Amino acid sequence: MAIPDGKLYDDGVLGAGAVAGTGPTTINTEKAGVAVGFGLGVTLSGGKAVPATTAPIYGVSVRRNYTVGYVLNDAAKDADAYQEGEAMGVLREGSIAVQISSDVEAGDNATVDASGKFKEAASGDTVVGVFRTAGKAGETAVLQTSFQFGTVPTSSPASAGSTSTGTGK
Repeated sequence: MAIPDGKLYDDGVLGAGAVAGTGPTTINTEKAGVAVGFGLGVTLSGGKAVPATTAPIYGVSVRRNYTVGYVLNDAAKDADAYQEGEAMGVLREGSIAVQISSDVEAGDNATVDASGKFKEAASGDTVVGVFRTAGKAGETAVLQTSFQFGTVPTSSPASAGSTSTGTGK
């Protein structure tokens, strides 16, 4: 018997952190440094993934395929996150549904806000990807991103007083 309402079990919107599409992706496994929600921009701090507060980003946290909790409802699913020390997937390249903090349109350049959520990039912002779908603030939109490399600031403590040109640690 067919389902009489085609949207009864799927409204067509991907949940935050869901990989979008079947194109090439690169996902690394990292350890969470703090609680990290799904579909947020992350950076590495002390070798652990934490929510990004500014661009550039290391990648986007990927949703896991199970929910931690005793009660399965929308509130429990929305509050679920990787916990400190937990292994987590971080998408470095590809398309993924992300949490957005402002309305966006398909084709808008994207950056992150202070909470790791994504928004349209304004003049002077570092672009971390391009929105593939439109979305309303507080919902999700599909972001296409790729590896990001920036320059090391000259005032970096790691470079202060160093004459080494090597990149190893």
